[in-house]
Amino acid sequence: IDDINIALTDIAGISINSTNRYISGPRLATVKKPELFNLFTKDIIQVGNAPDDKTQYYDFFDLDKVSSKMKSYPLYVHFDMSISGDKTGCAGTWIIGKKPSTPDQPPSKDLLYRLAFSVSIKAPKGYQVSFEKNRQFVYWLKEQGFNVKGVSSDTFQSADTGQQLIARGINYTTISVDRVDSDRICKPYQYLRSTIYEERIEMYDTVLLTEELIGLERDNNSGKIDHSPSGINSKDQSDAVCGSLW
Repeated sequence: IDDINIALTDIAGISINSTNRYISGPRLATVKKPELFNLFTKDIIQVGNAPDDKTQYYDFFDLDKVSSKMKSYPLYVHFDMSISGDKTGCAGTWIIGKKPSTPDQPPSKDLLYRLAFSVSIKAPKGYQVSFEKNRQFVYWLKEQGFNVKGVSSDTFQSADTGQQLIARGINYTTISVDRVDSDRICKPYQYLRSTIYEERIEMYDTVLLTEELIGLERDNNSGKIDHSPSGINSKDQSDAVCGSLW
C-alpha cells in the first residue's frame, strides 16, 4: 500500500520503468483550495548578502491575508539551504486539527495540515543567499504573533543556523528530505504524498510549486526522489514544503 512500485518488483517480480512520476497532478489538484493564498506575494524573490542589500524576506509577505486565528495554529518552517547557484526554498505548514470525519467513517485521528507559505530565494548575481536573513525571517514571524513551534533545515551549512536559533529559544532540527532508507523509501516525501492522496493537507494554487511537485520522479532502483531533467529542473520549494510537513 505504501509503495506500489517496490511491491510490484520485490513481491510480484514485475518489471517496471526505472523512473516514474511521483505525485499525480489530478490528486494534487484535489487538495488545492481556491480560498487559500500564498502569504508570499512572489514565487521567487531576489535577496542576497550585499552590504547595501537591506531587503528582508518579510518585505514580500502579505500579513493582511492571515487571520489571528491562523497565527495561533502550530507552524513549522523549513529551509532548503543554498549559498549561490541553486535557490533556497522556504516553506511553512500549519497543523490545523484532525481530518474531518465522514458519516460512514469513525472520527479520524490523523492530523490535518494547511500550507501557510512557500517561496524560493535567489541571490543576485555575484552574491550569496544570506543565512542571517533566514534567521531574521523566523524572528519576525514570532514577533508578528505566529505560533512557530519548530524550525528545520537540511544539513547544508546548518551548524551556525541551528546554534543561533537554539540560542533564541527556538526548537530547531536538521531534516534531510533526500535521505533514502535501506528499504529504498524516502520517508519525508512518502509522507507528503500520503497526505496529498489522503486529502489531509490544504494547499493554495501557485505555478512554481505545482510544477515542482508534479515534476518529481522516483528512481525505482535507488528510491531517490528528484526533479525530472526534462521538466522544470528544480525542487527547492517542494523540498521546503516536504521538510516543513515532516
